[in-house]
Amino acid sequence: MVKNLLYLILLSPLISFAQHSTTETEYNYLTKGYKEDLAEGRDLKSGYRLDPMEEEIIIATYTFTFSAFVKLDEKALAAVLVVVKSKQLLGNSYNSYYLCIPINNRELNNRYLQSITSWDGPISRAYAYVSSVLFANLATEGVNRDLRK
Repeated sequence: MVKNLLYLILLSPLISFAQHSTTETEYNYLTKGYKEDLAEGRDLKSGYRLDPMEEEIIIATYTFTFSAFVKLDEKALAAVLVVVKSKQLLGNSYNSYYLCIPINNRELNNRYLQSITSWDGPISRAYAYVSSVLFANLATEGVNRDLRK
């Protein structure tokens, strides 16, 4: 639980400077609808784009992909999509998890927290590590950009 709270603390600087607030529709799309669209071969929700934030990160049997879900008409970050694949011990099948890290929405932040607190120790530790490395990379980019001004 403490590690899960760390995720929110680490992401809070990103959340506090955002202009857009993630809507329930956006949250539901990223956690459910996006997976369905992929399975059906449909395009991404109209009015949005997904920008990779980092290359796919592999830790043990877990693969993590982070993408910025951008609302085009506002030119703003609407949320962060996290796709986690957990390889099964037997065979080549995967369990996939679709997470939405919401922006400026306390209720949806609580739903996000509930979804990650249900994970067991190994996936939680891998997610904590990957999230902290990604946060450090983003923070470094921001600080270095400011220092070059």
